[in-house]
Amino acid sequence: MSELKTTSECIETICVQGCTVVREVIIKLETDVQVSEFKHLSKDQQKQVLIELKSVMSVYDAQDDSQNEQD
Repeated sequence: MSELKTTSECIETICVQGCTVVREVIIKLETDVQVSEFKHLSKDQQKQVLIELKSVMSVYDAQDDSQNEQD
């Protein structure tokens, strides 16, 4: 039997898959669509994952905005 991942491990698992996957997961979590990697987490833990993923993506989005301004 595999070990259940912590919220941090779940976030890392999603983030290593790239920005597109992270954005898809954010949309799923925002619309209460079940994400298989998080099914063992409580609703509160899933909300925490959502907050963290949004935070991670805000850094990338800010970098993209700054890069576009330089072009």
